[in-house]
Amino acid sequence: YERTMSVPLPVLYVSRELIHTMPKHIFTRLNEDAESGDYTPWTIADIAPYFKDDAFKDENEWRLLFENRNGKLAQCVRFRTLNDGVKIPYMVVKAGDAAKDYAQCPLTPEEFSLEALQKRVENGATTIYIPQGNDQEAIYYKVEKNVIKYNMENNLQGMYRLRIRCEGHLPIRQIMVAPTYNRDRLVEKIKRYCWSNYWLRDVDVVASQIPYIPPSE
Repeated sequence: YERTMSVPLPVLYVSRELIHTMPKHIFTRLNEDAESGDYTPWTIADIAPYFKDDAFKDENEWRLLFENRNGKLAQCVRFRTLNDGVKIPYMVVKAGDAAKDYAQCPLTPEEFSLEALQKRVENGATTIYIPQGNDQEAIYYKVEKNVIKYNMENNLQGMYRLRIRCEGHLPIRQIMVAPTYNRDRLVEKIKRYCWSNYWLRDVDVVASQIPYIPPSE
């Protein structure tokens, strides 16, 4: 095991019988190894967030963990209010804001022509990556125009279509809306939000197939 800080890590989905014992087992094993100096000692709090009941395995979730011991992140926590008045805590994680300090994006018009896109696909590319730059957004819309045309001419849809990713931003490929009584409405809202932010325009927004069970009175 290697402890990696400040990066998203995949959630491990385990059966209900194991979910309470697995973190303790790994915690014990890692700390035994740590005595030899090969590993950094872990705590249960370091490991538990990466385990989840396998009923949710379709989420294929990755988590970015922030340590809030002694309340040091208290000023970073915000709250949103649900329709029933319940307040849900969240944090804003920013990426790519330094793009304004970069020079122009190192792409030329020839690099995203239809002919260039065809060559990229022939070489196995499924994604067009736009480097960081202070004109990244303008470059994105030029690339998007040809990518959309290329996908239409080659009848590429869904997971098979050629996509665009913007370096310097979180590499989000899909947003899945959790079970809720108004999930279809939320899906539409999120789609509109993504469409208004150039680096999110190629993200798939879908609803979880897990049935929503209303809370009992």
